[in-house]
Amino acid sequence: MFGKRRLLGGFLLLLALVLALTTCDTFGSGKYFTVSFNANSGEPAPEKQRIPKGGLIVEPEEMVRKDFNFSNWFADAACTRLWDFAQDVVTEDIILYAKWRLPQ
Repeated sequence: MFGKRRLLGGFLLLLALVLALTTCDTFGSGKYFTVSFNANSGEPAPEKQRIPKGGLIVEPEEMVRKDFNFSNWFADAACTRLWDFAQDVVTEDIILYAKWRLPQ
């Protein structure tokens, strides 16, 4: 009898822990941000990503655009602040902009 109660208690504790963790956005920060991509006519346009605070963005698959070559992703519409997917972390909702160049 004691073994069944202990097993049931352990199960209930585990269930409570799972429920508590699934109601939080992340362990600790409690915040996710939305990353949107402006493909600037590139296809296929990447889907939005939901990234935890301080997390890294998953680099989208390479796109194509007729008569242009893809250059890179940037954190501003003027395409002057290059986004480094290996080092730059998400701290707020953000839009990344695709930059295209004419072939040489």
